[in-house]
Amino acid sequence: TVLKTSDSLASVAFRVHLPVRGAIKLRKWALPRRSADARGWRAKIGVIAPSTNTIVQPDMEDIRIAIPGGGVTNHVGRIMVPNASLATDEDFARFQAFIGPRWTWRPTAA
Repeated sequence: TVLKTSDSLASVAFRVHLPVRGAIKLRKWALPRRSADARGWRAKIGVIAPSTNTIVQPDMEDIRIAIPGGGVTNHVGRIMVPNASLATDEDFARFQAFIGPRWTWRPTAA
């Protein structure tokens, strides 16, 4: 599921299709194998947020709570960025030029 910033928490919770634990009776051998992470055995949601964004982490927590059945954890990382204006295309281009060489994340754990 691809999340957009315009998505409401309710619409995201219903689009994230995670099985509800205990919704149907399965034999013990048929249950999916649990992760070593006891709290995030169904899903781990990772977000990389700019340091100036104070909204994304509480929003992700609201989404996690809205998903029925538990077993979902959030993992939020932050990157240091200046609190720059992004009102124009030129502002955004300057911001991209600034952040480009500092971007060190590599998708090795995804």
